[in-house]
Amino acid sequence: MKNTLESSKDKLANDLCMQSTMLGSGESVRPYLALQKASISFGSKLGLDDVTFAVMPGETVCLMGRSAVGKSVCLRILMGFLKPDSGRVIVAHEDITDFSDQQLAHIHKRVTMVFQSGALFDSLTVGENVAFPLRELGGVNDAQIDENVDFMLDMVGIRAERDRLPAEISIRMRRSVAIARAIAEKPEAVLYDEPTTMVDPMMGSPCSRIALISSFVTSFPPQLCRLSHYASAHSL
Repeated sequence: MKNTLESSKDKLANDLCMQSTMLGSGESVRPYLALQKASISFGSKLGLDDVTFAVMPGETVCLMGRSAVGKSVCLRILMGFLKPDSGRVIVAHEDITDFSDQQLAHIHKRVTMVFQSGALFDSLTVGENVAFPLRELGGVNDAQIDENVDFMLDMVGIRAERDRLPAEISIRMRRSVAIARAIAEKPEAVLYDEPTTMVDPMMGSPCSRIALISSFVTSFPPQLCRLSHYASAHSL
């Protein structure tokens, strides 16, 4: 009986991540993001143990749990920053498990991540940080970049800080800048590592902060894979 149950579990994991999902119309859709039986250890510490989940195109997904259970590790594996010891990784419909850095650079143009730390450029102003990916992409003139930057900073409520350096604003504001910068790239998918922590009190309660992130989903096309410790994230 035990072997039968384990075989059924393995089959479900494979079906979930690697096979297509049939919609009511009969159209076949593959997972956009997925981990299939992924495991990773850091020395003697187990980071993930046989983890399987999938995100379909257009879905918003929250990975929830207490601290240090592997939520951020899942995101870093999906971004290719960590390689699993076993299992497969699907991003943008591609198996990136064995991708080179050059191949991952192509994926990162389609999928981006907002880190807990914000990861801003200290020597660039708030506005220049948000503008950076737009200038890297090219094909946009300075006037269009300025307009987009203003729009993004308005959405997170910190346009008045546009000309200040990251060191001159609060940690919470830096996090808001990081969110604006990620959305400015207009990627296909955005991974948020703890989006409801370290954001400004002006955004209010956790529920209102989540509502802000939700507004991005309705304003822009990318699907969203996001993490939160807050139970209220279910309202997203």
